[in-house]
Amino acid sequence: MIFERKELLRFYKMMDGRIKRFVDYDGSPCFLLRHDIDYSLEAAYSLAVFEKEHDIPSTFFIQLRGPYNPLSKLNSVLIEGIIDMGFEIGIHFDPTLYKDNLDSRLYDEIYTFETFFGMDIHSVSLHNPSIHGTYPMFDGCVNTYSTELFEPDRYLSDSLRNFRGKNPFEFIDTLKDKPLQVVLHPIYYME
Repeated sequence: MIFERKELLRFYKMMDGRIKRFVDYDGSPCFLLRHDIDYSLEAAYSLAVFEKEHDIPSTFFIQLRGPYNPLSKLNSVLIEGIIDMGFEIGIHFDPTLYKDNLDSRLYDEIYTFETFFGMDIHSVSLHNPSIHGTYPMFDGCVNTYSTELFEPDRYLSDSLRNFRGKNPFEFIDTLKDKPLQVVLHPIYYME
């Protein structure tokens, strides 16, 4: 089950202004909304426009090494548009692409993004960590899989077009004293 745009808007509205970007997390109970960009920056840009129209803050995690080139002319224009709309950009890091020195590899990717786009990167999201069983932690950045932010029962993802047995609307009601993390992949929400 994946939302149509009208259902997605209803889902966002049920979070009632309690959505935060990862860079803005202050320890309070909230919904940390993230988008892992696995395949399409066009889909990410389209979702960013939709969220901007409805004043929804979120973090877009972009791969430096993946099926698209974020530094190409077209894709860099899309990323700059997402940045200009006020969204946070983070690194969608795949540790399986490297044999060793994961810290320095991540910092190289961060440096590349920061230099190319003239912005600061504060957050990192791991690509497919549950498949690979790899959850490295890194100093100096917000890691979406840190123990402060991630627990399976406080996590909702639409990976493989499936919320894995969780009802997204009921998940919203579980917000208590810790943040809840919501991961939506833009490729599923194109118009």
